[in-house]
Amino acid sequence: MQDDEVLASITLAAPGDGVRSAYHKVMDREAWTHALASAAVLLDMNGDVCREARIVLGGVAPIPWRVPEAEGLLAGQRVTPELAREVGVAAVAGARPLSKNRYKVPLTR
Repeated sequence: MQDDEVLASITLAAPGDGVRSAYHKVMDREAWTHALASAAVLLDMNGDVCREARIVLGGVAPIPWRVPEAEGLLAGQRVTPELAREVGVAAVAGARPLSKNRYKVPLTR
């Protein structure tokens, strides 16, 4: 893009069959302001088996933080509540929040 140009739109391909996504944010009050902590998850599913996963966390690092280690735990696995808990723990294991934001790690898990 040039300095005098403005991006007006983006066209994305529709997700394939079996692709599911969710975004969750924890707030200190019921207002659409910034989240204390957040998680965005995309799962490419084949029945109850995850083909591929993408997980990005907010609030546990200075910038949105992708966690490929946790994604890898899901790939090729049947998704169960037990696996989801394991992935949650793994997702925040390497979190490096700013010093006053350490309390956000358990919120995210």
